[in-house]
Amino acid sequence: MNDAMNPVQPSPAAAQPGHSPRSAAPIPVCQERHHPTVFENEYVRILDVQLRPGGMTDAHFHDVASVIVYLTQSTVRSQKCGESTHVDRATTPGVSRFAAYNREPLAHVVSNPGSTHFRVFDIELVRPRPSGGFESVARPTGADFQWEEALVRSSSLRLEANDRIAIPANPCAHLLVGIRGTVTLACDASGVIAQRILRPGGFEFLPVDSGFALINHDHEPAEAVLLELR
Repeated sequence: MNDAMNPVQPSPAAAQPGHSPRSAAPIPVCQERHHPTVFENEYVRILDVQLRPGGMTDAHFHDVASVIVYLTQSTVRSQKCGESTHVDRATTPGVSRFAAYNREPLAHVVSNPGSTHFRVFDIELVRPRPSGGFESVARPTGADFQWEEALVRSSSLRLEANDRIAIPANPCAHLLVGIRGTVTLACDASGVIAQRILRPGGFEFLPVDSGFALINHDHEPAEAVLLELR
């Protein structure tokens, strides 16, 4: 089980006069201090990005195709290295998007100009090519399809009180990200039923051919992001 982590505080150097991360050469994103790797296997590398209000990353670059899953209602600012302008983005928990950094690398500095803590999963897709297509894999019943790329398909799972969504075993690996509420994840691995708890800001990886179900025993709605990986 992988639960939400405590907010990461940026280094005091980020606020010291004369400290300008924009002036330094960009480093690989997985080496940037606000992008710690919290999970890695043959499919994904999960970077848990957190910035307090006023926080700022060092200059870094992305060059691996990635899925971005927002975990907080926040405002985040991106400024490309070598440019004087920036782009602000309002983020909503549970929204996911695909970033084709493998085709268009990005070197930038990220900051939090808002008044709330910012957290996002930057999920690098480390496989060089998919093991197959999605045309032979049915979309999960009860899932709200969002988008699809060669390596990944994204859906939202919304469970009302005492609701259940079952995902049958298929050729995909799966990554679940908890967004709202606490749900029970019941997995069928090699004939053994195992139960885990998925909380907001937590995640669970399930290998190929693992059937599972999400069950909301609570009286409030719950939500998760489902990534199917090829």
